[in-house]
Amino acid sequence: MSNNSTNVSSSVLALKQGLTRTELNVFLVFSVFLVGVVIFNNLLVILAAYSNPRLRRSTYSIFVSLAVSDFLVGAVSMPLWIYMMATSARMPQGVYVFYIVFDIFSAMASILHLASVSIERYLAVSKPAKHKLTSQQPYRNTLAAVWIFAAFIAGLYPLQKTFNWIAIYTILVFSLGFFIPLVIISTMYIKIFRISTKIIAPLERRTSKEDLKRHLRKEHQLARTGALVTGLFFITWIPFFTVSLVGTFCHLCLMPIPGFDWKLTAFVKFMHYGNSAMNTCIYAFLNTEMRRTFVRLFSSLTPKICPVRLLHFIERTRRWRDIRKHMKPPQRLGPVIFAN
Repeated sequence: MSNNSTNVSSSVLALKQGLTRTELNVFLVFSVFLVGVVIFNNLLVILAAYSNPRLRRSTYSIFVSLAVSDFLVGAVSMPLWIYMMATSARMPQGVYVFYIVFDIFSAMASILHLASVSIERYLAVSKPAKHKLTSQQPYRNTLAAVWIFAAFIAGLYPLQKTFNWIAIYTILVFSLGFFIPLVIISTMYIKIFRISTKIIAPLERRTSKEDLKRHLRKEHQLARTGALVTGLFFITWIPFFTVSLVGTFCHLCLMPIPGFDWKLTAFVKFMHYGNSAMNTCIYAFLNTEMRRTFVRLFSSLTPKICPVRLLHFIERTRRWRDIRKHMKPPQRLGPVIFAN
């Protein structure tokens, strides 16, 4: 009886959305897989911060807070979205409003975290002496402001439905959640690049102090990590904001053929939800402190599994590459003549 009900529901949904049952099954499999990856990856960062006190300070605290927002995406937003997209039953209005509010909240939190990272990285590179003496309190204040502002913007959603401010609210979210952060982050990383090429890189070559060199390399590494996270973020979020604007002002433009709007919605949501799964991979392969913590964490939990050996191999390879990079090239002794 239950199997017949499931088949009928799938058939009704497929007929309603212009989908085949195969397309629906592919959607479900990929969605569940993505949920698992998002939850596992970001939970790994949270556990790493719990086990390593250094990851709860300075720039790392912003990355960990970002992982918390991405974890909430995988644990709350994505399951509700899958239920809404893959069932023929109508989601209760209260649950639907909660999903939209929470989805906006977690998305705004991620965006504001990345903007905060770019500003913090610029201050670290442009004023390294002053930045090194900065206490943890400014980071706590920044993170508190990020979460409060994200909650404020998301909390406006029920009001715009009540007062019919749909177009105004869409423009507001686009401006505060995409355009303005894009300008801020792009400007910060352009300035960081200029400072790195004109000031820090020559200083790193001239100085003979190993502590200063190590500090400068660390700042470069964190800046590269932040830039890559940010670049991937905007690539994955551009489709969503584009479709959101078009859907608000020309909804019929998204429905040229049956099922197109469903497939387009699934694509743009997969894109920006997929971003929540990428950050941990970037941390693991580009950030030494994160990578070492992951290795220790896996070693303490399951010392014989294959991923630990892989991480150890990656760690040894990167260390050898760093050693070779900073070794002095051998002096040339002139041509060698071989005689019989």
